[in-house]
Amino acid sequence: GGVAVITATISDVQSKDVIIPLTITGTSTIDTDYSTSFASKGVNTVAGGNGKGSNNNQLDEPYGFHVDYSGNIYIADKKNHRIIKWTPGAASGTVVAGGNGPGTGLNQLDYPMDVFVDSSGNIYVADTENHRIMKWGTNYSDGGTLVAGVSGSYGSSNDKLSTPNGVYVDSSGNIYASDQDNNRVMKWVPSATEGTVVAGGN
Repeated sequence: GGVAVITATISDVQSKDVIIPLTITGTSTIDTDYSTSFASKGVNTVAGGNGKGSNNNQLDEPYGFHVDYSGNIYIADKKNHRIIKWTPGAASGTVVAGGNGPGTGLNQLDYPMDVFVDSSGNIYVADTENHRIMKWGTNYSDGGTLVAGVSGSYGSSNDKLSTPNGVYVDSSGNIYASDQDNNRVMKWVPSATEGTVVAGGN
């Protein structure tokens, strides 16, 4: 009378096909009283796969991505200047940051290359060509907030980034940015106006 979802997780990589026996007891008959289907037998596409483009079921040079605890996939869709979210099994995504063409506005991104989503659902974006890290709250329409770097201005001083291409946020809210052209990793504590070098920089 309903739908049951059974998930089996393999604990390690296997070199051979794995068979998971499913035994149904009782008097029910397969394909009459119940049916089974498998989402995947090997590799399957979970986002995109509809050619290069800017529709919500397409991507254009996707780079970094983040998967949250609910299985939602957040993708840095670089050439579409947006972060797009795919829910499990969806045929298309939803834009959750950017998507308004390249630019330096608080609702714009310019070649984003990485994304991180914290446990509260806040979205952090390595806004690469704007040389900054942006944060979006759960209400996408409010636009983003600059949380690291100087918008549209690159440099090697501790208040600036130069082509950041990676972002991570720890449980205390500290932001780590892979500062590509400065050959270093920077750390910004919450609300700081400049960061500190935590790796490289020599």
